[in-house]
Amino acid sequence: MSEISEEIISIEGLVFGEKLTAENVEKSIEKMKMNHLSFYPNEFLNFLKEVNGVRYDGASIFGISNVDIDIIEDIVDRNVELSHLQDTGCFLGENEFDYLFYNKELKEYQIVDKMDMEVLENYSELDDAIAHVLSIEW
Repeated sequence: MSEISEEIISIEGLVFGEKLTAENVEKSIEKMKMNHLSFYPNEFLNFLKEVNGVRYDGASIFGISNVDIDIIEDIVDRNVELSHLQDTGCFLGENEFDYLFYNKELKEYQIVDKMDMEVLENYSELDDAIAHVLSIEW
């Protein structure tokens, strides 16, 4: 298990999605293809296998929904909703002010301001970007 996954699991008050199955992952990939969306990076998929989406204190890391109504935000549904904002990657999460975005061309995780879509921070590591969005120190 990754360090950030262990840290997240230890925090009281976090809400997680249901455990992923291979079928759910395959359905999510098909949904991404059908909607002509960029795929989330493998590093993020590995994170979702450990922690399938998170909600905490107004922030969320998107997950793969296992049911029609889930307690986490589905990554494909959110990317369909946000596709008009950016087409060079995939939205992975958000907080009140920012999006967590994976820029596939630059191969980096970015914190992007919701108001003007300006890149505020760049991260090469997913763990650091997730910690930023969730406002957790580790």
